[in-house]
Amino acid sequence: MGRAWILDTETKGTGAHVAPLEKSGRSARERELATVRLARPPRPTEAPERRLPRQFKVLDVMSGRVLAEGVGAPAVVELLEGARSFIDLRVYAWAPKSQRWRLLTLDEQRELWRFRGEQRSGSATERTNRAERRSNRAKRRSKGAKRRSNRATRRPRG
Repeated sequence: MGRAWILDTETKGTGAHVAPLEKSGRSARERELATVRLARPPRPTEAPERRLPRQFKVLDVMSGRVLAEGVGAPAVVELLEGARSFIDLRVYAWAPKSQRWRLLTLDEQRELWRFRGEQRSGSATERTNRAERRSNRAKRRSKGAKRRSNRATRRPRG
């Protein structure tokens, strides 16, 4: 009877070779990959640190004065209500890890700016009414400016 051959691919690289079946010596069970189970690291037993509320510092750009330091978000929103634009103020947030004040990005300052007036009014309809009143006020101002400019451009009679 003829010999049985097997393609032995256990060598590194592309050096597979044909070997006699009885010479291979290893059974199929031994060739299977061993499953390795890694032990998980133990879970921390202590509770995570409780995060403190964010602290902010508000600086007036025009005068360079610090308007508030170490205040919460509601106080910052209240300060923003008195400003003409959010660009007139610089808002910093305290970073506890680096122990320094971090300047908020313009997008973050815009988000704070959007909260103006929302603290006092609870409902969305009140906010909508207030926004409508503001737009009506702006329309009246623009009409008044047109009237004044028309008066200045009129020719005197006579």
